[in-house]
Amino acid sequence: MKRKKTLCDHHGMVNQAKNVCATIVLLLLFMAFSSQRASAQSIVVGGIVTDESGSAIIGASVIVKGASAGTITDLDGRYSVDAPANGTLRFSYVGYTDQEHAVNSRKVINVTLKESNVGLDEVVVVGYGTVKKRDLTGAVGSVSSEQLKGRSYSNAMQSIAGQMPGVQILQVSGAPGFAPSIKIRGSSSINSGTNPLYVIDGVPLDDPSKSTGQDAGDSFTANRNPMNFINPNDIESIEVLKDASSAAIYGSRGANGIVLITTKQGKAGKTKIEANYEYGLSTVQRRVEMMNAPEWLAYEKAARQNSGAEFPAILSDPYWLGKIGNGTDWQDVLFRTGATHNVQISASGGSENTQFMISGNYLGSEGVVDQSNYQRFTVRSNLRHTISDKVSVGLNTSLARVSSDDIGTGGKADVVSLALQSTPALPVYTENGTLGPLDTNSEWNALNVLAASLWHPYSTTREQERNRLTYNSQV
Repeated sequence: MKRKKTLCDHHGMVNQAKNVCATIVLLLLFMAFSSQRASAQSIVVGGIVTDESGSAIIGASVIVKGASAGTITDLDGRYSVDAPANGTLRFSYVGYTDQEHAVNSRKVINVTLKESNVGLDEVVVVGYGTVKKRDLTGAVGSVSSEQLKGRSYSNAMQSIAGQMPGVQILQVSGAPGFAPSIKIRGSSSINSGTNPLYVIDGVPLDDPSKSTGQDAGDSFTANRNPMNFINPNDIESIEVLKDASSAAIYGSRGANGIVLITTKQGKAGKTKIEANYEYGLSTVQRRVEMMNAPEWLAYEKAARQNSGAEFPAILSDPYWLGKIGNGTDWQDVLFRTGATHNVQISASGGSENTQFMISGNYLGSEGVVDQSNYQRFTVRSNLRHTISDKVSVGLNTSLARVSSDDIGTGGKADVVSLALQSTPALPVYTENGTLGPLDTNSEWNALNVLAASLWHPYSTTREQERNRLTYNSQV
């Protein structure tokens, strides 16, 4: 006979199940806590940090990755640090490549750091030869041909503006082909000039350019920078000597610093031919807001009335008012959109004993000012022949022809300033094709009663012959 379950038996089974569940939950929590405690367990890790020669590295940094704990090596290169058994240590020192090592419960980790040669083996040209950057102690700035790529300037010094500390390069004129002003570590003289000495493939060249003074507007004396005669694409590297080493060989000529230019040489192998053409446009983006003819006539009338002077009756005549109209915007007359063409071709190559590099360049640049132009033709040939391990000969030859039609930029002789001072009521040409009201055979001569200012841009840009030809050769 089966016994019926009572209510008390049912409650006992429920309580027993609850006790089993609670026990399981407690076991799981204990296991999780024990696992977390084991994973977070720290051990003391020690060892020695040396270089590739086996010498101890003093002061090497040993840091636990992902934590703030760390230490440095002592005089024997030894270290000791608390780290998680499953953590990672990072070893670093100036001039060496960083390394990371997993602890993996190890208590001894010895590390050998390798030197980092990035940039240290780069060769730099100085006044007395070439040295590696690791051995260089003077203040020298260096720019390679790779850094000059993609920079379309007629003068290579414009390409390095802002790339060398202590070297100030300013574009003092917007005329095409105009060389920048260069100051190395500021101005060292008030009257003697601040132009550095240029040394191109070992040949020292002075810069007679003037950026201030009475001759500043004369292109013949103000734009004779030696870099104007070099195609930037022919340059292998530019070094700027900024301290006393600049006077090691060149004496007082290097008082304002020295710019060393090394041109490209051919490399052994198949002949490599490169050709490049660039085209660009230049325009004036911002102009000075000036009065038109009606505004200027109203201003002139008010000024004469305020001063008690008589206003010419001719300027109240409807015929003349209609003929003058809105007048002439002399900025439209003076400015234009200038085009630039740059064609380059070069060939290089040679054998193990003889290498060559030949290049040609044409640069034609129109300025934004009417009739301002700049043209340059350059040809360069660099040959090198190795006779033996200790004897080699070379011949570097360059020819350059520069032609410039530019406008004075000195003080009140500046053609832009003079154009802005011209009266807008006057025309570009009279009915006789002349440039101004001074033509007694023109009806515009009647406006001479105004004693108006007219510095006609064409009188400077078209009526004067300003073409300058400069030749330069270097062997």
